[in-house]
Amino acid sequence: MLCMQTTINNWVDKVVTPQDDPSIVANDKLIRGITNRYIVGDHGEKRVSSLAFKLSSPKLGLGMSVFIEKLIHAANKTIEDVSPRDHIGSIAFMAGDVRALGLAVAKTPKANNPYHGDVWNLIAENPRKFKNLQIEGLREKAVWVKPIDGVVLK
Repeated sequence: MLCMQTTINNWVDKVVTPQDDPSIVANDKLIRGITNRYIVGDHGEKRVSSLAFKLSSPKLGLGMSVFIEKLIHAANKTIEDVSPRDHIGSIAFMAGDVRALGLAVAKTPKANNPYHGDVWNLIAENPRKFKNLQIEGLREKAVWVKPIDGVVLK
């Protein structure tokens, strides 16, 4: 277990244990915010980088950060209501597709984001590292929620 440290993002000090939450079912949508950091240029074309499909801050014990859409809807909000300003776009995966890649998902609410979840690799020696096949599988299953003009996803 690693302790999450307080940062400028208002993360709460707590222990984050990689786990799989059965209350998040196969057809639950997981939304990943896309920032400028996740946009790269290749051969005159802009695309979403593989960084968008990796763990957010593994040294802090975090998985890949996602919003859990059903929690947002239960609060009568939209993804636009809860996304930080630096999220210039967003993509989504279905929880069942994530699990089919050998990954797990759990609710990990934060003080400033009660809709937060993390995705981990529970079948690996290191749950805080995704294999290349998992990263490419996430890219393949991802769909735009909020597209970014001029940026391709796949």
